[in-house]
Amino acid sequence: MPSAHDPDRLRRRFYLLTLGFAVGSSLLIGFLTGFRPFNDPQDATILAVVLALGVSAALLWLRPGSLKAVETGLMAIMVVYDFALLGRILYWGPDVYIRDLIDGFLLWASFRFIWAFLVLGPRTGLRVSVGYLVGMVLFSLPYLAGLTPPRADDTVSRLLVISFPAVSSAYLTALYAFATFVQENARARAKAEAVAELAYTDPLTGLPNRLRFDDLLETLLARAEREETAFALLFIDLDRFKLVNDTLGHRAGDLLLRQIGLRMQGALGGADFVARISGDEFIVLLRNP
Repeated sequence: MPSAHDPDRLRRRFYLLTLGFAVGSSLLIGFLTGFRPFNDPQDATILAVVLALGVSAALLWLRPGSLKAVETGLMAIMVVYDFALLGRILYWGPDVYIRDLIDGFLLWASFRFIWAFLVLGPRTGLRVSVGYLVGMVLFSLPYLAGLTPPRADDTVSRLLVISFPAVSSAYLTALYAFATFVQENARARAKAEAVAELAYTDPLTGLPNRLRFDDLLETLLARAEREETAFALLFIDLDRFKLVNDTLGHRAGDLLLRQIGLRMQGALGGADFVARISGDEFIVLLRNP
């Protein structure tokens, strides 16, 4: 079972909390402000987004294994919302809203890049972000070509459309470099921890080996001397184990050692310790005899 600190489990809890808050607060605000999704295109768009977020939260609650699909779906919802917002800025929205929409677009569009890198990783996140950026540019071409009538704050809107790809390219380069550094650092750390773990683990039984036993024994001796406590040390050697190898083969001997290790682990308390120190020799430490 995944631990309480499992990254997927923590991300799932985070999404459930944020999605639940987003859906609940949006519906409450809509109720208080007179939501009109059937008369106002903006309200209809917001309602569609809220419903999509609600479906995502329900799916994530009912099927925890759908985390990756929900993450990808949420990113798609955000991208569609961004294109709707850009279309409102350039083509459809009332002129009085243009400046406020530009501020919101710049904020959320920049956040999409971070989201893509977090969910998909550096390489896939970069490809998705570049595709998103190219789509934004293509979507804006009719506006830049003058195929739409002039708008309020038209100069600001054109500056936004022209400068956004250039600024975003530099932003994406820095984000990719940072994400790659973090990923490589995490991989190197995980590899070092795995190597260190192998150095302290018996490869046959999966039990701690003599090296780990020596470290623990040294710690327990120092603690016992300092706190005037006691512990018990049991040395276990299997009788006639060579006979098993000679008559049934080394594979049968290996299976026997694994079973003995598992049974000793199952018989011990949570604070006790068992290690395989050589061929058929085991050590048990009882911390509270």
